[in-house]
Amino acid sequence: MAQPDAIVGARSVASALQTLGLDGSAGWKDVRAAYALKVKQAHPDSSAGRGSRFLLERALGAYRVLKDAYPADARRSPSQAVRNAGTTTEWGVPGAAAAVGLGALGQTALAATDPAQRAEACAKLGRTGKRSAAAYLRASLYDDDDQVVVAAATALGRLKVRAASGDYDCVFESASRAVRVSVVQAAVETGPAECYRKLFVRALKDDDRAVRRTALTGLSRLNSAAQV
Repeated sequence: MAQPDAIVGARSVASALQTLGLDGSAGWKDVRAAYALKVKQAHPDSSAGRGSRFLLERALGAYRVLKDAYPADARRSPSQAVRNAGTTTEWGVPGAAAAVGLGALGQTALAATDPAQRAEACAKLGRTGKRSAAAYLRASLYDDDDQVVVAAATALGRLKVRAASGDYDCVFESASRAVRVSVVQAAVETGPAECYRKLFVRALKDDDRAVRRTALTGLSRLNSAAQV
C-alpha cells in the first residue's frame, strides 16, 4: 500500500489524515473514499447545519495536502478491485448509472471508479440549478482526471458559484491547458467579482492564447463593473 512522500511535512500529512478519519496506513483509495464521505457529511443539506462550510473547508484543505503528498503513480493506479465501473465500493458508493438525486450524483462525482462517470455526474450537477451542488463540485475540482476537473469547473460556472474562487486559484497552478481554460471561463461566467482579479491577472501571463483571451474578457468585465 503506497504511503505519502516524505517531502511533505509529516505533521501536515498526519493532521490531514486525522481530519479525514484516517491513519498512516491509509492508501490513496482510502483517502478518496474518506474524502467523499466527509464532503457528504459537510453538505449544506446534511445535519451539519451552520458548521457545514467549516467542515467542507477542512476536508478540502486536507485533501489538497494529501494529493501533494501521495505519489502520482499511486493515485493513478488504483487496484483492479475498484476499477469496475458501475459497481459498489466498500464505502457503498454506487456508479453513475444508479445515481438518483443530488446526494447520489454528488457521491458519484466524488467516488465513482470511472472518470467518465465522475465527469458525467459533475455535468448533471451543474444542470440541477441548485447551488447546494457546489459542495460536491468544488471537491471535484481536485480530481486526478482532467475531464472531471473541466466538467466540475464548467458546472460551477453554470451555477455561478463565487465561493469557488479560492479553489480556482489553487487548481490553475500547474494545471493542463484544458483545465486552465475551463477554470478561467467558469470565473467569467460566474459574473464580475473582485475575488477573481488575481486569477485573471495571472492568466493574462499564461503561455496559451486561449487562456489569455478568456482572462482578458473576465478582467474587462470586472473593470467595467467597477466603474459603474
